[in-house]
Amino acid sequence: DAATFAILAQMKVFTTAIFSVVLLQRKLHLRKWRALLTLTLGVVLISHEAMPKSAAAGDSRAKLAFAEFLLGIAASVGDVVLSGFVSIYFEKVLKSKTETYSVWDR
Repeated sequence: DAATFAILAQMKVFTTAIFSVVLLQRKLHLRKWRALLTLTLGVVLISHEAMPKSAAAGDSRAKLAFAEFLLGIAASVGDVVLSGFVSIYFEKVLKSKTETYSVWDR
């Protein structure tokens, strides 16, 4: 649902921070790591609450609802990861001193 997507979209902060540490070799203070951990824990808890409840083993509607939930979560996670990567990669390209790009290449 929309509320779960909105909560999961907050993970862009987490992926952007991770990619900035990996690609730009930035250091994060312990306080920021704790904030990212708290954010991740909150997203996991809310996503778990939004998960469709399991029904009887032969209930095809419950299986379909769960499959749709997983597909939505996978699409949202893909969006979050790509968004975090692209923003940090673009920053790296703009701040690169060894390679010069024209305005059109950027």
